[in-house]
Amino acid sequence: MRNLKTAVAATMLVWLLSVTAFESTAASTAAPNEMTDMQQTMEQIESTKDPEKRAELLEKHLDQMHAMMSKMHTQMGEMMNQMEQQRKQTKRMPGRSH
Repeated sequence: MRNLKTAVAATMLVWLLSVTAFESTAASTAAPNEMTDMQQTMEQIESTKDPEKRAELLEKHLDQMHAMMSKMHTQMGEMMNQMEQQRKQTKRMPGRSH
């Protein structure tokens, strides 16, 4: 039972560190100007009364969101690959019971 608690605690710690690393990477990669651009577009959407202009701005905002999600998806894949490599290395450590 003690080994199970230790394993669960270690897994939670690795997960927490991975999430923290991902968040800091995503925040640093999502350049402030990209977020600022998205916020400005949203403000323009709110203040625009012309339906055609509003539709153009909504399309622009969707494009910005898709670009940001694509970037985050790429980063998440990289992070998952790193975690998998760490897991494999941990399994190969000498003296580690399986």
